[in-house]
This record gives sequence, C-alpha cells and structure tokens, in this order.
Amino acid sequence: MNFLDLLKHRRSIRQYKEEAVSKEALEAIVEAGLLSPSGRNIRPWELIVIQKKETLEKMSECRVGSAKMLAGASAAIVVIADPEKTDVWTEDCSIVMSNMHNMAHDLGLKKNCVSSFVISCNLSFKLSFNMALFLCT
Repeated sequence: MNFLDLLKHRRSIRQYKEEAVSKEALEAIVEAGLLSPSGRNIRPWELIVIQKKETLEKMSECRVGSAKMLAGASAAIVVIADPEKTDVWTEDCSIVMSNMHNMAHDLGLKKNCVSSFVISCNLSFKLSFNMALFLCT
C-alpha cells in the first residue's frame, strides 16, 4: 500500500477485539512516534505504553464520553510533553500521534485517539497527559 492509499483508508475504531497488541507492533509504533520531527528538534515528548487492563479501565473514566473505548483496548500509548521546553509542543505531539496512527494502520491495528491538553486520572498516582493514542488489534 502506498502512503496516499494508507491515508485514504485509515479509520478510527472505537470497539475492539480481546486480542493483545504484540510487543513488536508496540515497539514499531513507538519508534514511529519517536522518529517524528519537531520544532527546532527539541522533541519535548515522552511516550508511556500502558497494557495493564485495570489501568486502562481507570483511564477510560478520565474524560467524559471520549475515553470510554479505553476500557476495551488492550494497550494505550500516552504522549506527554513539557510545555516549558517549547511553545509548539502541541504541534510536535500531534505529529507524533499522526505518525503512530499511520504506523498502527500500516500494521493492521485498529486505533483511536483521545486528545486533551490536561486529563487528570484518579489512579494510584496522578496522571496528567497531553494526548493519548489508544490501540487494540
């Protein structure tokens, strides 16, 4: 599939199968995110891979309506950034998200994205993140 075909056929999926995302697929998706360009090459992001079902379920309650699909996902990649590093961190993280979406699609994974500037979750620790990509096979 060429790149234009990938863009034409990419879709966001909100209902998932109960299959795990392979370690190799997660590594490829993370690598695609980490290879993203950024303003002044600052790369203000960090990526957190979450596969623990209990954590995903708790995260699904972090944002009314738009994060509910997380409860059925087998993995999530949270993209966090330090807004003190650059004034274009939102744009930089959006590029990371886009690259990871395209890689997930290329690998045949179903995915969706929930974006927010700050989402606070009542977990065993406070988690505030800027954007998150939710994946499942």
